[in-house]
Amino acid sequence: MLRDATLSQAAQQADQLCVLLLLLEQTHEQLSEVDMATALGLARDLSANPALWLLDEKQKQSQCREGNTPEKTEVSRD
Repeated sequence: MLRDATLSQAAQQADQLCVLLLLLEQTHEQLSEVDMATALGLARDLSANPALWLLDEKQKQSQCREGNTPEKTEVSRD
């Protein structure tokens, strides 16, 4: 169940990142340097958990193919 919550959170953050990037694409010329830096920092933060979740899943799949059964782990939400 925790793994599903992590997937759900990663999916939600990926959706938020997509919206943010679409807004930046449309409004980047109107933003100050400070606003752009803030938006880019938010984009970086939003991309972290989905990326970590995908990397963790890739590692688990590789271990399963090699015959190793990994313990269930949860990606940090920090």
